[in-house]
Amino acid sequence: DYDIGLGFGSLSAGNTLLIFITAARNSVFTWFAGVTFDQVLVYHRFFGRVTVLFAIVHSGFYVDDIYNNFWDPIIYTGLVSLGFGIIIVVSSLNYFRRKYFNLFIWSHIIAFVGFIIGLFLHASAARPFIYASVACYCIDKCIQQIWKMPRSTTVFRKVDERTVHVQFAK
Repeated sequence: DYDIGLGFGSLSAGNTLLIFITAARNSVFTWFAGVTFDQVLVYHRFFGRVTVLFAIVHSGFYVDDIYNNFWDPIIYTGLVSLGFGIIIVVSSLNYFRRKYFNLFIWSHIIAFVGFIIGLFLHASAARPFIYASVACYCIDKCIQQIWKMPRSTTVFRKVDERTVHVQFAK
């Protein structure tokens, strides 16, 4: 017998990888896909909202457990994660994002860390998705740093037919 409530939780956890991949402004992954940040941001918003929607549906299947065992660590951490997810969605609405951008960006970052920690503590089955998400983010940032490294170049300039001026980087 398949537990559909658990299925929605799995879908929510699995989407974290898609959220991470579409979150970075200068992402290597978006560069490989050949899309701009503005284009990929549409997908980031979609995956984020769907993730929180799936988490809400997931929790709806466990209302009795929530009511009867609120302080059970599995239930409590799931609700904490869901609460952070809702904060992310609400703070990312156009009104807040455009009018209070600093509030949006900081609440987004802090709440996402809370969401990930809550998810990590809530469901051990979600951990591979979290590990993959964090690994993709770290790999992306490492590649970005390598691309940004100053490159020393040697300049060759032809002076005349028999002379070349060579300038080495310091």
